[in-house]
Amino acid sequence: MMENPKPIPDKNDLDIMWTVATSGSLETGIRPHYGFAQLLYDYLIDKKFPDDYYPRKTSTTEET
Repeated sequence: MMENPKPIPDKNDLDIMWTVATSGSLETGIRPHYGFAQLLYDYLIDKKFPDDYYPRKTSTTEET
């Protein structure tokens, strides 16, 4: 029997993935929907990302 699948990421996470995929496509020439699909797949199978691969904005007390 299959385990409970991991839920689809929320809108914010999907927006981040799309931003990464579209900006990456400018550098690599790979169509953005392929990059987005790979990011989503990696997320759903719990592939661990390097810190700079899937950045998240962190709040700090000092903003510049």
